[in-house]
Amino acid sequence: MSLDPALFDPYVAKLHALADELAATVASAPPATPEPAPVDPPPAAPAPAPEPPTTVTVQDGETLADVATRIGADVDALFAANRGLIGSNPDTVKPGQVLDLPTA
Repeated sequence: MSLDPALFDPYVAKLHALADELAATVASAPPATPEPAPVDPPPAAPAPAPEPPTTVTVQDGETLADVATRIGADVDALFAANRGLIGSNPDTVKPGQVLDLPTA
């Protein structure tokens, strides 16, 4: 058994009418647009390349020529870059000495 809301109160009747309109509006509305998929952030920029070494340490038993061969440098250029440290004799390098690499 259904009671007529208009019998109780005109405001209640108006609320029911509004609810019916709203239900009809919602029912006839187009479906909601789904949220777009999240976009992955761009990849981080690669880290800058490390600076190339500017020195080399003489290892035990190495000659200047051995050091030059190990680092791929010209022995004369390595000697010229380190003459102040080595002195006039390129055969006097000592283990642990830190030599400057020749500049290109």
